[in-house]
Amino acid sequence: MEWFRNLSDDNWTTIVVSVVVAVIGGLFGLLWKVFEKRKLHQNSTGHPVVVICETEIPLASAKEPPPTLNIEVKWTRSFTLPVQIRNDSHELMTAISYVYLFTEDSPKVWPFCYNERRIHCHLAPMLAAPSDALDGLTKQFLLPITIPDLPPGVVERREINLAFMDDRKKCDATLRLRLHSGSQTYDYSFQLALEYIQDMPSPFLV
Repeated sequence: MEWFRNLSDDNWTTIVVSVVVAVIGGLFGLLWKVFEKRKLHQNSTGHPVVVICETEIPLASAKEPPPTLNIEVKWTRSFTLPVQIRNDSHELMTAISYVYLFTEDSPKVWPFCYNERRIHCHLAPMLAAPSDALDGLTKQFLLPITIPDLPPGVVERREINLAFMDDRKKCDATLRLRLHSGSQTYDYSFQLALEYIQDMPSPFLV
């Protein structure tokens, strides 16, 4: 231990400063990891992220107007909405077992599915409960859609088939999509600004 007794004041100062710097650096690194983990947790949505026609649809809110999707429907009175459902959280998202579409009492578009012969079959509406129709969307349709458990970062794609209900060339429709997991419900409101283009392209145009 002779070297220990022979340390000068300068050496002691260097050692103490080095220890303090190491401790402070370790604490800073630990706090930074905690901060990053908390930031990641705060950035997690905690709910399914829904994207329709490449537009992210936020959770329904009484304070914010729903987004509007401008869609041109060409040559046919039916069309398809592509839907992506993504898990942006850092935990497993439980399966979505029921998916509903809510419409106005006199729907301007009607959801349908295809049977085994690829024939349109309009879905039967149900009367929404008063507590589920505070936004005036009183018709409720059960869509033939389910989503399995979603690990973090996983996305699934589904489709919603809709058909015009009259001969108008343009119309606006307000809709709400509802996802049911085992213990939660998630509502996503959106509007469709639809324009029907009937003219077929000429086969003689080059």
